Amino acid sequence: MAQPKGVWEINRATRGTLLALDICGFSKDPKLQTLLRHRNNLFFAVNEAPHVGELVEAKQVKIQFVGDELRFGFLASIDECGEKIVEFVEETLKALSKTETRIKGAMLAGELKWRRYRGCDFFDGPLAVMCSDWLSSVNETQVIANEEFLDYATGERIPLDVEKVETYSASGYILKF
Repeated sequence: MAQPKGVWEINRATRGTLLALDICGFSKDPKLQTLLRHRNNLFFAVNEAPHVGELVEAKQVKIQFVGDELRFGFLASIDECGEKIVEFVEETLKALSKTETRIKGAMLAGELKWRRYRGCDFFDGPLAVMCSDWLSSVNETQVIANEEFLDYATGERIPLDVEKVETYSASGYILKF
């Protein structure tokens, strides 16, 4: 049975934005309670932020947990996608500012695949591979976006204050929240 338009399909390339939120300094204090507290703080902040819960239920956003990093895949077909992503990140950062947990992030628009291998679901494609490089280009509380995401946001008339920076693979833009 074919999936309705506008939802993720296994092993099919689609246009979207990969948002990665990485816990800063996660492995510096390897005590179990500290690690669990940072993860819990991130999960709580994400749960309280707008949009993602409803979009996950509608199968328009997929989530992958990668150790100290949460990755979200937003389909480009979501109404006001860029605005929802920016608002989600703003609210997540705001919630985390009340805790000791700090994150950094990357918003990369382009082609993504939601893959399944031996029962494990994960993001694949150029954005998933580049994500770590882009995250290494920013400091805590900073979020970097690629030019395609910036073009996307500009098309939606989202007012963004940005600073151009160089990453390992391309020019990026630090979003100032």
